[in-house]
Amino acid sequence: MNYERQQAANNQDAHFHDLRFEDILIIRNIIISHHDRSGIELCNSVSQSIAPQLSPRAARDAVKLVIRMLLLTKVEFSDNNVHVPRRHLPFFEDRSIGATVKQLEKAPLLLQEPVLQTFPPWFNVIDLERMAGLHVEWADYITDHLTIVNGTLYVLRNVEALKHIQGSPALAKGFLTNQFISETIKSILLFFPKDRYDYRAWLRGNGRLEEWQQTLVKDYCEQPSSREVADYPTWGHRLTHVLETSNSEGSWNLSRLWYDTRNESLWWTRWSLITAVFLTLVFGLIQSITGIIQVVYASRSSE
Repeated sequence: MNYERQQAANNQDAHFHDLRFEDILIIRNIIISHHDRSGIELCNSVSQSIAPQLSPRAARDAVKLVIRMLLLTKVEFSDNNVHVPRRHLPFFEDRSIGATVKQLEKAPLLLQEPVLQTFPPWFNVIDLERMAGLHVEWADYITDHLTIVNGTLYVLRNVEALKHIQGSPALAKGFLTNQFISETIKSILLFFPKDRYDYRAWLRGNGRLEEWQQTLVKDYCEQPSSREVADYPTWGHRLTHVLETSNSEGSWNLSRLWYDTRNESLWWTRWSLITAVFLTLVFGLIQSITGIIQVVYASRSSE
């Protein structure tokens, strides 16, 4: 919601800031009833129903705001000559919002079948941070789910909102299919294999478990996700990209060197070299100190 407030605050249309909660509900109903209409028709209906004084830009901003809250999806009105921000869906004015959101369900064509058939046990939020050096953050939108930005992996947290979409006939019919929603939930729970860790300490951090985190704990305990790559036809390409990124060298520190036991022979090799270098330095330092003591002792004896 903080993000939504910031976006709304940037709008220069005075009438946009007069929108009430009742107006948001009206826009919601218009989006649902106009899911197969073009973006132009959708915005015109919003302007006529809410405030005729709204500028076209303010009407589009109001529509984008409700789409983000209703469908957990960031869209940007666009044409072929306008740049669409990263992690946004382009919403062309001659295309319906239903067709636009369904682009989420289309996975890119793979040039070859993935070599890996099963996600390894260490493919979880704790080991990805310890072993792969990836920082895991929560995302509020489906368009941000399973993206990596500057070493940070974003994982969608709104499982309850996804279940609401799944349980709503109007939303499931006009926008996202139950199969896609179920796969999205599974792709979240995939990072919490219950036989690996107790994730409650990781989830709460330095505070208490929030309600949505308690729900997540219950879900991964009761609904363990498949670890077969083939069970993720839509999200599989992003999941395999996360896996490939986690297997890359990246940045190293002592903590990662210690915890990264994915290749045990390499782990032993690294620490053997570190130990050898450490002992060499220690013995070299001892020899230097011994030499200094001997020189000082000899000089004093000669006096």
